[in-house]
Amino acid sequence: MQVYWSEGGELMCIATEDSFFVLKYDPEAVEKAKDNPESVSEDGVEDAFDVSAPDVRGPGCVCGCWGGGLSWMLSDLRDW
Repeated sequence: MQVYWSEGGELMCIATEDSFFVLKYDPEAVEKAKDNPESVSEDGVEDAFDVSAPDVRGPGCVCGCWGGGLSWMLSDLRDW
């Protein structure tokens, strides 16, 4: 698994061998949770991230980067 953050820190991509997910980070939700620690579960702040793109399935991700607010994932097409 690999994690790529956008240059501005508001988007991230989690890439696995067979899919990737683009998430939007909500720093305000994290700040609110600091004021209300009872709302933080064992898994963290539930509202800290929103899925901004559906799960995309395809060949394994071999590398990625961000440019102009877009994520670019490169795959090993031999596996597709």
